[in-house]
Amino acid sequence: MGYITDVVRDLRERQTKAEEMLWQRVRSNQLGVKIVRQQPILCRLNGQMKFFAADFCCRRKKIIIEVDGKIHETQQNQDKLREELLQKEGYTVIRFKNIEIEQDMENVLQKIKKICTI
Repeated sequence: MGYITDVVRDLRERQTKAEEMLWQRVRSNQLGVKIVRQQPILCRLNGQMKFFAADFCCRRKKIIIEVDGKIHETQQNQDKLREELLQKEGYTVIRFKNIEIEQDMENVLQKIKKICTI
């Protein structure tokens, strides 16, 4: 588990501007649900366990919130595979682009609150 802890700790330290902005608005149950950041999620792939670090996660509701920067424009196939694996584990994945968070935070928060409180 030490490797996973190191990876998620590093991701928390290197979060993007959009991730930091969103974290400031969802932390400490501000939306009425507990949301954590850089949550390791274990999935089975070809008989082996693999982990993904979800940008944000409401563990109680099994909701994963991903913040997509420019890199996601070139890794759409990887994101799709990851999403399928997570869905098989019972997670719902919602995605927001950095620009959505930076320019329309209130709408993003409403969408997150709606899906997390269903």
